[in-house]
Amino acid sequence: MQYIYTKNGVTLKLIRETRKKRKDNKHLLPCLLRWRVTYDRKSVYYSTNVYFDIDDWELFKKATDYDFQFKTRIAGHLKGYKEDLEQSFDKIKKIIDKISDNFSFDALNRELGRSDIKTVNDAFQAKIDKLVAKNRIGNSTIYKTVRNSLEKYKGKNISFKSITVSFLDNYEAHLTAEGVKTATISLYMRTLRAIINNDGEPYLKGEAYPFGLKKYVIKTSKGAGKITLTLKQIHAIEAFECGDLLTELCRDIWLFSFYGSGINFTDIFRLKYTDIVLGELNFVRYKTRNTRNDETYLNVPILEPMKKIIQKHGNTSKGGYIFPLLNDCKNETDRRKKIFNITHESNKRIKAICRELKHDDDTLMVPDYDSVNNYTARHSYATILNNLSVPESFISQQLGHSTQTVTQGYFGGFNRDKRFEYNSLLLKLDGDSKVKYMNVI
Repeated sequence: MQYIYTKNGVTLKLIRETRKKRKDNKHLLPCLLRWRVTYDRKSVYYSTNVYFDIDDWELFKKATDYDFQFKTRIAGHLKGYKEDLEQSFDKIKKIIDKISDNFSFDALNRELGRSDIKTVNDAFQAKIDKLVAKNRIGNSTIYKTVRNSLEKYKGKNISFKSITVSFLDNYEAHLTAEGVKTATISLYMRTLRAIINNDGEPYLKGEAYPFGLKKYVIKTSKGAGKITLTLKQIHAIEAFECGDLLTELCRDIWLFSFYGSGINFTDIFRLKYTDIVLGELNFVRYKTRNTRNDETYLNVPILEPMKKIIQKHGNTSKGGYIFPLLNDCKNETDRRKKIFNITHESNKRIKAICRELKHDDDTLMVPDYDSVNNYTARHSYATILNNLSVPESFISQQLGHSTQTVTQGYFGGFNRDKRFEYNSLLLKLDGDSKVKYMNVI
């Protein structure tokens, strides 16, 4: 008997696994028979718990239905095995028929009862567990947030087949009614799409896949809420008398981000003295450490204001972190929580500072002060240098944007002198033609 079945590119076949042999005392017993399912040049094997030696295997393959009718026939002693294998074959074949239009091995495993992932909720939890195991706490938090939102909307037993275009449209409308911003909705939908895509083994395929052209298209945010400050406004923030040490620390970290090529707060707090090389910060963005095959190091000139901030708030022993704010953290979860808390406090205090800044006529220097946050330092860095005609490729390089990687491979990036020259433009006052350079720290 030959058990072979093919449908829509999925092939099911009974094979004898000769690489693994079971031992009983000193004698080798027959080899295990397995169901081999092949799809898109990938094969997965499922045990039958049936063992045949080579003679019975060859006999079984050549036998006809009639040969199994009586024990006296040539294959009669294999009749019981044949009945079990036939039931198993029919079961898997029916499952393949059911899911062949949207086939994946995860779907097959779910139908066979061999997968712990049976719902969208399960898939989220598996992804969260995987990220936590890799210490990617920030990403795991995003997946938790989206899972919680979905469960609030549709419960804790969301089937994959329920994720349709209509479901996504209604979910978006629900989030909008809840006052969720477009950028956040886009993040939620991209996260859900990543779950459905399942690292290249999608849970939904073909017509059942709900994302894409003429289906559900994820909206993109046009950067609403992102504001930039002028050099005059930033220098006013720098000159502001804070009045207490915490406000001064928060303000200085914000300035460190601005003068430091828009470096993210999470990277600032993770910087170590060993990352200082020839007067520059040399580091890999935390955000990209686990997402790229190659580690792209950023080189950020330490301008004079940054040097003073390090001297004021830095670790006096010059060991470990430059800013000793994470010294008491025992693990990545603690570090993420501490960074979140400090960033949150910094955002409150930078808004308060901007609210106090006034022109000579007592009008607000930063009218939209309530929109200023830690990202404003990064946006201001990019916008100001762009307005000063600094090449966009340089700005992108300093911000660590991955889209410039290929281009930089051709022109080799910008050397140290150019990095200092361009970033030092941030030290100019309005109308000042002089460029200030700093000494190597």
